[in-house]
Amino acid sequence: MKSILIVTSSDYFVRVFLLPYIKELVDRGWLVHVASAYDGEDIPYIHQHIDLPVERTPFSLKNCKAIKILSREIENRHYDIVHCHTPVGAYIGRLAARKARRCYGTKVIYTAHGFHFYNGAPLLSWLLYYPAEQFLAKYTDAIITINEEDSLRVERHFTRIARHYSLPGVGYDEDRIKPDLSHVTALRKDLRLDADDFVLIYTANLIAGKNHDFLLSCLQQIVKEIPRCKLLLCGDGNMKEHIVDKVEELHLQQHVIFAGFKWSIGDYMALADVAVSASRREGLPLSIIEAMYSKLPVVATRIRGIKDLIVDGVNGLLYKVDDQESFCNHIITLYNNRQLRQSLSEQAVEDIEKYSAKKIVPQMIDIYNELLETTDNAK
Repeated sequence: MKSILIVTSSDYFVRVFLLPYIKELVDRGWLVHVASAYDGEDIPYIHQHIDLPVERTPFSLKNCKAIKILSREIENRHYDIVHCHTPVGAYIGRLAARKARRCYGTKVIYTAHGFHFYNGAPLLSWLLYYPAEQFLAKYTDAIITINEEDSLRVERHFTRIARHYSLPGVGYDEDRIKPDLSHVTALRKDLRLDADDFVLIYTANLIAGKNHDFLLSCLQQIVKEIPRCKLLLCGDGNMKEHIVDKVEELHLQQHVIFAGFKWSIGDYMALADVAVSASRREGLPLSIIEAMYSKLPVVATRIRGIKDLIVDGVNGLLYKVDDQESFCNHIITLYNNRQLRQSLSEQAVEDIEKYSAKKIVPQMIDIYNELLETTDNAK
């Protein structure tokens, strides 16, 4: 039986992004374990969960304990593959797998869901994360990138890594985003949305990097032109209290709806007219892919990852980070131009098939098998 350990910083990440991979591996007879910070909710399909005391920053001394725990587990179980996700998961996982990699031939993979060092990133991010990634490269058998900028950076600056693969993200899960239309009417009523409301949806964790303050400042201007405009926020996070206070400060209580994190996001997409993003940093955002699948026009920041998905004016509209005038103009234009909304969404749907988990999961398993073949050949 082939075996794999998936290492991430949180169970949330596994449930949202990796379940199609885990299910397919289990169906093919693999032994699948997950190591992450347990949040009290079980992860479907897996054979075992290893609880790690993870801190969000890779450089916290508390993560040394997680490395020690994980190292012991990896050495005892002799996994064929250790696949790391998220910066913290990749830091802990690769350090913990050093001995197993050297002594037992365990293959170590890192999927970079968007490096913290990127064009336009703060200098501190470059000073902290770039040297760390260079150091960890020697403990990495393969790296997977999901956008063009990161792919080019690996090819030019991380030549010590033996294998580099590029995939179009983790893939959308149709079961998660296909709406149940029988629920949509009741949901609209529960959220107190009227038929003539113009609904913007932002699917993002309530954290600083997602830039909710910018959206709220824009909304304050937009409602002067579109009084029935509503902003539906789908996500949770440590900035929620601040964002709630900001809504009250700007007197937007009648225009902002906090829906929280939703697994069946398709039901909420079905309520919206436009999907928006104000994010400052992305890898290849699943939220945008899900909006495209849901036939929503997208207004988003012109940044790494999003530029890989959206061609401005063709299948969505882009604006520079924090360009309030441009964002507001895009929203008002879409409100007044139903034909433009339709043309953008139709083109987005045409472009979306290659981002399906049904397409990407088999590619990932081919990567696993290719790496294991190199192990067999070496023996």
